[in-house]
Amino acid sequence: MPLWESPNSLLGFGWPNTQSVQIPQSIVIPTPHYNNNNHAIPPNILSEQGWFLHPDSWEVKRTYVPSIAGDPHSIFRAFVKSVKAWLGDFATTGHNIFIHRRLYQSPRVRGGMPTCLQDAWLTITAYLAKTDQTEELILQILDDRADRLLSEQHLTTLPPEELDIRAQLARTQALLIYTFIRLLYDNPPEQRTKALSSLPVLSACCHSLCDAAIAQAPSLYLSSNSLIDLTSSSAIREEVEQMSLWHAFIVSESIRRTWMLVSSVLRIFNQAHPPSAGVESMDLTTVTPHRCLGFLSFTIRAGLWDAENAFQWGPASMSVTPVFLESVGILDRILEETTPEDVDSWTNQILRMVLPSERIDRWARKMRNVGPQASLGSSS
Repeated sequence: MPLWESPNSLLGFGWPNTQSVQIPQSIVIPTPHYNNNNHAIPPNILSEQGWFLHPDSWEVKRTYVPSIAGDPHSIFRAFVKSVKAWLGDFATTGHNIFIHRRLYQSPRVRGGMPTCLQDAWLTITAYLAKTDQTEELILQILDDRADRLLSEQHLTTLPPEELDIRAQLARTQALLIYTFIRLLYDNPPEQRTKALSSLPVLSACCHSLCDAAIAQAPSLYLSSNSLIDLTSSSAIREEVEQMSLWHAFIVSESIRRTWMLVSSVLRIFNQAHPPSAGVESMDLTTVTPHRCLGFLSFTIRAGLWDAENAFQWGPASMSVTPVFLESVGILDRILEETTPEDVDSWTNQILRMVLPSERIDRWARKMRNVGPQASLGSSS
């Protein structure tokens, strides 16, 4: 089914193609292990603020029957425009809408941002400033850095308990940046061919991250707590506990957003592109996995991702107003029960991609007139 007949596949919301495809023999996509090992996290923490660590929150939804959708050509253009803006944000600030500014700045992280992501930052910064004289050199650097990451694909087959989550997340984000550069900008045809061949690795990386997030949920939470003495005052322990949860949320949400972007790329480039989109048609049946990533829950509540510190994040994480978007099937409820101010920038931009502009305008206008409605449910 071509993209223009299935506009909601753009953001990974649809069922994967039933057409059989071939996966390179060197690529192994692990099967998720949903083991419930969250016993190390206090029950009250898991239910009140640690909802994002629960195994059920990592369940991938692979079905969606669209009820509302915008023009597919507009959706594709909006996606490309947004991704380019996010890459520009990363180049100018070192973080963006899917790479949290504190992701690699926590008591557990040594040395700050991993080298592979530093390389990606240098590459996108140089690429956006390239000239005719430097283009060939920059593409050579891009090839070298991407090849180096692809040579580490064996790490996706490590047992979930042994995978370094932040290191793997950094590799996945760096490879995603290289893929975006190669696919969405005006480059020689061979760059697109190289990018498409890396898509199975991106898919495998995301599955391994979800496996590890489930298996290592207690250590994500307990890593900061372990830095203090058991005899510390209750005030200090409460402060560190809040910091632990915040850093665990940052890792969790960064994985979720990265997953959704990889899923979007796989869905887009596993189908023919509309000719007017400015991207030639391409057949990915020999390079993309048959397991489209699907929809992974992510947070939509304003004030969570953008919280300046753990103590801003804490109250927002316990709110009963919309927190988790578990399925695109509740888009209608979001439009009915929230305002654009209730949801964060990531969600706002996704909604503006997939919905007609008139729906967005009515959403904002209606909620200004009637005020907030009942919530979408608890945050557990």
